[in-house]
Amino acid sequence: MLRSLPGLSLCLALAACGQHGAAPSEQSGAPPAIAYEAHLAAGVRVPAGATLRNPHEGDAAVAKNGASLFTAMNCDGCHGTDGSGWVGPSLADRRWRYGGADGEIFSSIYYGRPKGMPAFGGTVGTEAVWSLVTYIRSLPLPDDVPTESWVGEARAPGTGASGEGKVNSGQEQRQAHREHSASPDPYLWLEDVHGAKPLEWVKAQNARSAGILKADPSYHKDYEAILKVMDATDRIPYGDLEHQYVFNFWQDAEHPKGIWRRTTIADYAHSAPSWDILLDLDQLAKDEHENWVWKGAECTPALKRCLLHLSRGGGDAVVVRELDLAARAFVKDGFQLAEAKSAVTYLDEDTVLFGTDFGPGSMTASGYPRIVKLWKRGAPQSQARTIYEGRQSDVGAQGVVFHDPSGTRALVERDVGFFTAEYYLIASDGTTRQLPLPLGADLKGAQGRNLVFTLREDWTPPKSQRMSKGSLLTYRVPDRLPAGGRPEAADALAVLYTPDAHSAIDEVAAGRDAVYASIYHDVTGAIHVFRPAAGGKWSDSTLSLPAGGSTHIVAANSWGPEAQFRFESYTTPTTLYADAGDGKPLPLKSLPARFDASSLRTEQFFATSKDGTRVPYFVTLGRAPAGPVPTVLYGYGGFEISMTPSYSPNFGMLWLSRGGAFVVANIRGGGEYGPGW
Repeated sequence: MLRSLPGLSLCLALAACGQHGAAPSEQSGAPPAIAYEAHLAAGVRVPAGATLRNPHEGDAAVAKNGASLFTAMNCDGCHGTDGSGWVGPSLADRRWRYGGADGEIFSSIYYGRPKGMPAFGGTVGTEAVWSLVTYIRSLPLPDDVPTESWVGEARAPGTGASGEGKVNSGQEQRQAHREHSASPDPYLWLEDVHGAKPLEWVKAQNARSAGILKADPSYHKDYEAILKVMDATDRIPYGDLEHQYVFNFWQDAEHPKGIWRRTTIADYAHSAPSWDILLDLDQLAKDEHENWVWKGAECTPALKRCLLHLSRGGGDAVVVRELDLAARAFVKDGFQLAEAKSAVTYLDEDTVLFGTDFGPGSMTASGYPRIVKLWKRGAPQSQARTIYEGRQSDVGAQGVVFHDPSGTRALVERDVGFFTAEYYLIASDGTTRQLPLPLGADLKGAQGRNLVFTLREDWTPPKSQRMSKGSLLTYRVPDRLPAGGRPEAADALAVLYTPDAHSAIDEVAAGRDAVYASIYHDVTGAIHVFRPAAGGKWSDSTLSLPAGGSTHIVAANSWGPEAQFRFESYTTPTTLYADAGDGKPLPLKSLPARFDASSLRTEQFFATSKDGTRVPYFVTLGRAPAGPVPTVLYGYGGFEISMTPSYSPNFGMLWLSRGGAFVVANIRGGGEYGPGW
């Protein structure tokens, strides 16, 4: 009835509604529940159930409760909505492999069946199983099932005692089934994420889960331990490098909503920097009676003003307001956008490129802006000039601007799909020309006039050699756009790095003097630095950082030589490294050890798939386990989100340090070996 899913035990506990799993009463005539594994080992002998009597036969109220259990226990995950069948067989077609009498259905749920049907009797109890049986027996028969194919039918549906409160049958059931089949997704109402009904449903599910978690004797102690780590002031204050400053957004117990602040790069190197607070979000929320959530900021090239993105409650829609950094106040009549899924960026000190909800037809089917406009300071928004329009079928369109001492590069990015895009260069007169790049080119940044991309697919540019997917390349923006045509690609392209079968480029950032890439070999990282050289060539060097873990790019300064990186592993606390531009990174700040890892070790292994592919996985556990170890096995394999080694204080405290093992499988879909993985 249930698929094997993360959180399965939680779903079962929720379905029990606080009951302890009890064997059927002596009145029911069923033997006590036995473990599924045990009865499999015993030859899959399930006690006969045909003689068991359903105490709730035909009771509509019990059937309704059973329907709720059917959803709460994720039975529909296998058997489909209303038992119509999906991964598992249909429960509504009256075709029964193990018998269709109430008692036989009870036995199938209570004791389980081979090849996929777990036993739930010892988990949810007798009454819950009978509720499920009553619900299943109430399901209307689909129209496309011929009556001569019915097998194991003990009685026709709805032939119990007649009267009010009994389950309907016959033509009424068929009509109800038709109406339901013609209706849209029954869970579509949950898409209204701000609606009262969905929020009440979420609140109820949270309450049920919290009740089970809080019943654990160690819950409060563990909760306080995790909260202490989350509120710790000795966390690393990661930031963005801009000119001579480090900008940081910080949250702790005193500032739960957060403060936006900055200090100089030199002062940041101290153990206790002197931070200059630019915005206190807690105070702003209090003053304005708003539940503001920070969504980021972007400043003008001269750092005079900044666009702040504030969300009400944390949703995707944001309010955009302009802050004067010197006055620490919002700019009167500055750039502002009402709450919407917007995209906005400074073109210069007094001009922005932006897209927002301009009214019907201005957003894509994915809910993002499709129109990019140019807006001058002091002019009403209604006078902003449209410079690009995407299609409604696109994911979205937005302005992308890079500033550094060499000048400004302004683009329009048209996201055709989630992993495909076109790029248009914006000329000084506001016109656009498409760049000669493939749809699979993924823009990462700009170093001087060089736009930096990775490739999602193989590409052979005109008059050039084939470039492999996963490669890192640059495209040099021409000084002038050719009249009436697209710029040429061949002479402007350079390949910085091409991964082999064991490698992948995970992160890329561009600074004033170099391009930085975090490149992983068999899921452990290193930082490569690419610097422009004479004749359009690039040098490639590797920074001296620890091995055997993850390397991440924290920040690269577009206005100076500085860059910052971090290293971590499953047993090594995160350390921040600073490179002053000489290629010699030094440890700057480190996270204190939150658990004792001296007795732990991490090893990497490879499992061979049926198609011959070697799939890596990491195992972290004690150095000398005495026997079998409780193990958490985790895998993701989606959206090209790589599961690289990471230091988790909470998991280390509550699991590894208590003797548990942690296994992370780098299954395909996560991109650990590039876009082809």
